[in-house]
Amino acid sequence: MKASHYAPSGGFSIAALLTIPIIVLPTAALLAALYAYLSVYNPFIYVTALGTMAFGAGVGLSMNLAARWGKIRAPKLVGLALLLAGAASLYLTWVVWVHAFLGRGDLDVWIWGPAELWGVIQLVAQQGAWSLSSYTPTGIVLYIFWGAEALLLIGFIFIVGLNQVYAPFCERCAAWMTELDSQAWAGTSDEPALIARIKAGALEAVEDSDGEGAPLALTLHHCPRCQRVGTLSLKAVTVTVNDKGKEETSTRDLIEHLMLDEDGLRRARALRASEVE
Repeated sequence: MKASHYAPSGGFSIAALLTIPIIVLPTAALLAALYAYLSVYNPFIYVTALGTMAFGAGVGLSMNLAARWGKIRAPKLVGLALLLAGAASLYLTWVVWVHAFLGRGDLDVWIWGPAELWGVIQLVAQQGAWSLSSYTPTGIVLYIFWGAEALLLIGFIFIVGLNQVYAPFCERCAAWMTELDSQAWAGTSDEPALIARIKAGALEAVEDSDGEGAPLALTLHHCPRCQRVGTLSLKAVTVTVNDKGKEETSTRDLIEHLMLDEDGLRRARALRASEVE
């Protein structure tokens, strides 16, 4: 029987939705404050860029935690929540940034209203907020920098924050599946044929690899409660040497979370056992 790939069911509970504001909003507020002060007082634009990515990743990780604790398997819901979290993060950052920026001139002012906040931002844009060497971006150039910064933040929030909702989940037991150790196999010169055979249920095809292609990494997930369902993922692993002589490893997805029933999970485990031997 031809197997299917895991897809989130879209399930969630109303009570579980409380985990999002309880976990994500305080995290976003704290990181927004830290990031705003970093932006104002840090003189290195590259450090600020790294801070932007760390800020977005932190908010995304908090969403993953909320989705995991709340057992939320609804990508559209999580996507909407991430969009709102991103907007809240940006707004809070501007509030704290303006406070910190004005504070350099001994003005202890908090501006929360959107219209008033936008007015101050426009005034700052006319004069410039920071300098790069001897150049101070102003006007449209500064707005472009700010826009790129916002896109980078939102991008990292989504890249990181959508991970948990797509993780395999056992609906029967209402439990997230757990990942088992990945095992290495020889590569094959005919990856499409290997993928087709495995998707058709011939899991043993991985044993027939001719060793001509990139090495393969096989990973299993299974339900820790019933242990009757699981998923199989297969990646091609490429190792290259960079200009400094150091090895760099990259992976390419061949099969992602192929659903396995109890028999398929047993046969996949047997493959892994025989590989270890």
